[in-house]
Amino acid sequence: MSKHKAYQSIFDKLSELKPELASKYCITGYIYPTFSAKSAHWIIKEQEYSYNFDNYPSYDIDMLMNDVFNIIYYSHFELSICDQEVQLCFREIPDENHWNALCMKGVSELKESELKQYGIPVSVWKEKVNEFKDNNYIENIIKIEPIYSSNSKRPDFFMVHQTINGKKFDPIPLENKAKPTEE
Repeated sequence: MSKHKAYQSIFDKLSELKPELASKYCITGYIYPTFSAKSAHWIIKEQEYSYNFDNYPSYDIDMLMNDVFNIIYYSHFELSICDQEVQLCFREIPDENHWNALCMKGVSELKESELKQYGIPVSVWKEKVNEFKDNNYIENIIKIEPIYSSNSKRPDFFMVHQTINGKKFDPIPLENKAKPTEE
């Protein structure tokens, strides 16, 4: 799948997963060779909701993640859609610096005051701080902004903005090939 089709598919799938009344919808998680976790939540009128075991759309989210990993792969991810703008955030965190339930941060990046909420022993944290003190993680943020003309419900094209470790790259316009052509 080309990047163009993947971005379009990611936008469409996140839009479909987001409940109609939700102002924001997020999928967060991490994937390593021997374990993974992901969850989804959304906001309606400043109240946070999430799926229970029986209604979690695992197939739809897995298909979305296939599209994401088709264009980019990092161990930690946070995907969101808010006001029709999609944001994809990624961080590569070594397995050895990962802790269960800790997403988008390595153990060594925490402050000592944060350890208790994740159940991390101080001795483990100190070991990770020493082991990963020189490790600079890559953070990659991609925003997919739909651009509409007239009263269309489908975007004419998307502007893709990318920032890697704080460095912004020129936006890339992508035509929406799923938009029906006018005859």
